[in-house]
Amino acid sequence: MKWQGEKIREFLKEKKITQKELADKLKVTRPTVSDWIKGKIPKGKDLLALCQYFDIRPNDLFIDDTETLITVPQHRMRRNAKLTDEVNQLSYKLAHEYLGVFRNYQHSLLVQTFRDQDLTYENAKQLAYELRQLINLDDKTPINYELTFDLLNKLGVFVIFSKFPVKIKSYAFNCEISNKKVMFVNIENNVLDLIFQLLHEVIHLVKGDRPLRGYYDEVEEKYCDLVASYIQFPDNYINLIYDTIIEFKNEGRRINFIKRYSSEYGHAGFGVVKRIKEKHPDFSLNIAPADENLKKGFPTIGEIIHASKNARDFVNVYQRLSPNLIDLITYQLDGLSTRKIAEMLNIESNIDAISVWNELNILRKQRGAGANTM
Repeated sequence: MKWQGEKIREFLKEKKITQKELADKLKVTRPTVSDWIKGKIPKGKDLLALCQYFDIRPNDLFIDDTETLITVPQHRMRRNAKLTDEVNQLSYKLAHEYLGVFRNYQHSLLVQTFRDQDLTYENAKQLAYELRQLINLDDKTPINYELTFDLLNKLGVFVIFSKFPVKIKSYAFNCEISNKKVMFVNIENNVLDLIFQLLHEVIHLVKGDRPLRGYYDEVEEKYCDLVASYIQFPDNYINLIYDTIIEFKNEGRRINFIKRYSSEYGHAGFGVVKRIKEKHPDFSLNIAPADENLKKGFPTIGEIIHASKNARDFVNVYQRLSPNLIDLITYQLDGLSTRKIAEMLNIESNIDAISVWNELNILRKQRGAGANTM
């Protein structure tokens, strides 16, 4: 338990009294009260007297240490869903289930952050460029879901695939657990829907200045959208599509062309149309019906993970999409039960958890052998 002496200031304001007046009532000195506020825990009898005077419990002046190890900031909800205190608590509870394994993982990953940047158009484009460089993307290729997860892992983010509680209507949310940067991903979402949302959330992570829990900054949200859009669709790609479809007088031909490129490169068409409209405000195209049809040809991320009933295939897919999490699990595999492994990796009943544990153990031994030969 961690002492929260600064809360005494709040109680003083509510009572409309000074530190000196409180000291007189509790028969202590004013410097003593000041020391309590600065972090010194009161003696037992003084703590009881303090709580009796303010009509509070001792626990109201302490905080569970585990809460300081988990930060779940405000995150985006789907469509018109609202982020309530209940949703925040559910998100925190989900993150808390992983606290033990993250706290026991001593390896630290180098996570690049970008601090003290003004939230400007120019900085958004520069940040997008630097992040695309991390995964060696040229200036003509949009980012697909596999490259998006590659970017997260290059940034040192631990990706956790989970079936969210019904009330957490999010594609994904970022958080920190024991000073590790973590991204929870809802396995029920189509991969085309995930790309932009994951990029938006990862910008929050790499900006470095962590927002407070429950805090919403509209300017920062728009900035993260801007960077995510530039990461997903570079200017040269947008120009290529626009220069082609502007020659088509028929709207159906324009839609089909965008749909063809979207299918080939693995992204929704909405973001393309939005980027074109930013450059050419008079441009308009209803791509929504085509996007809905396009998504039918792409799986959810959960379907990709659980495409095979074979334990080795399952581990290989997880290793490809979330290598940092697999490293964390194999590092402390001996202390994890098959049941815990099943919970952490969201193993469905059609895959044998014991076989998955064995595959992870093989992977751990291979890495150990590799390390010994270096």
